[in-house]
Amino acid sequence: MRAGQVRLVLVLDAVALGAAAAALVVGAGLPLAAAGPLSPAVVVALAVGAGAAVALLGGVLLVRSVGRPMDRLLAAAESLGEGAAGDLPFLEPAGGGAGHGLSRAAVAFERAAAALVEERRRLAEKVAELERAGEALARSERLATAGRLASGIA
Repeated sequence: MRAGQVRLVLVLDAVALGAAAAALVVGAGLPLAAAGPLSPAVVVALAVGAGAAVALLGGVLLVRSVGRPMDRLLAAAESLGEGAAGDLPFLEPAGGGAGHGLSRAAVAFERAAAALVEERRRLAEKVAELERAGEALARSERLATAGRLASGIA
């Protein structure tokens, strides 16, 4: 799932929250409109206002608390998938604090990804070292064999 898709889902969730708030206001306002203290136009205006306010506030909160950490997780996962050694971000939560929820999960994922890249680098060095040792051992065996042949001929 791409970052744009995550944000679209979050905005649609916020719109659904706004629609639910508007439905609650209409449900509570209809008996008042029938009894006379409120006109139907006022109930509709209140429902539209409440729905818009809840959708806007919900959208902002969802994008800030879920969208941004998800973007960071997706970006780190992409970097990890590409195997970009050393290019992974090592970030702290926004605001410099300890963070919470997905923000802490994003930081933990980034640290784990960075540790994985470091482990890959260390293993690559170890493999290269073992290959050099194997070549040196083969060379020593060839020299030993040549020495035994030379001693048998002399």
